[in-house]
Amino acid sequence: MVTAPRLDRVGPLPLYQQLAGWLREEIRSGHFPPGVALPSERKLMARFGVSRITIRPAFARLRAEGLVTGEQGAGAFVREAAGPPRIVGPAPVGPQSEEALPPGARAYRLPTAETVTVVRTKADPALATHLDVPPGTAVVQRQVL
Repeated sequence: MVTAPRLDRVGPLPLYQQLAGWLREEIRSGHFPPGVALPSERKLMARFGVSRITIRPAFARLRAEGLVTGEQGAGAFVREAAGPPRIVGPAPVGPQSEEALPPGARAYRLPTAETVTVVRTKADPALATHLDVPPGTAVVQRQVL
């Protein structure tokens, strides 16, 4: 298994989000290439000293972002074409949450209670190629917080 950081058990970020962030970076950096199985729940539980209750939402978040697929009894695998994260859902969030967002962004609550910022922007050359549109085309970008 790739060297993993320690999880911050007293910080503001939940353990499952920290674990999902580490796995996401390992996928994007190529340490877990497309088609490869992620470490099993048992291995992650042993490595990080957490329970399945922490592991499963981390995997669910990566599935929601389109980075991994899950197969019952077989584990989680890095998707072959892990492109930009996909939009999972919207259910509006209360106005108090939108006050902290950058201008032009709206917050949505995902079914797993994660906050998403949505911003209108222009496609850079790499994204334009991926979407098969000309560079500079107006697109909507989202970020899971």
